[in-house]
Amino acid sequence: MNKQKLWQRSKQKVFFKNDDMDFVFQWILAHQGEGGAAFGECFYTAAQIKDGDPESWFAAWRDLAHRKEMQATQAVEKGHRVSAREAYLHAFTNSERFLLNHLTPDCVILGKKRNGVSSR
Repeated sequence: MNKQKLWQRSKQKVFFKNDDMDFVFQWILAHQGEGGAAFGECFYTAAQIKDGDPESWFAAWRDLAHRKEMQATQAVEKGHRVSAREAYLHAFTNSERFLLNHLTPDCVILGKKRNGVSSR
């Protein structure tokens, strides 16, 4: 079997000292061109996160998702369907997905363990 290394994470840090958080943050930034969070939103959200702390990661991305969902709801109320669609898509596919990246299997933030076993 060939022992050649096929992939390697970038050694360049963008924001976090924690390797995993910085890797996922780079992945998040890469999605901007596909309707992901804007760079400013990403860096603002990252600034709310305590490096290496999954709970603060969760809270920061959850808050961004809630803000985007509120924007979408306001757009619907004003009849701006395209803006609403984009904000709902952003809230769900980006922010909601990102907030789950650093939860451990025994994390009880959501009221249930991530593996589906109730924490209560």
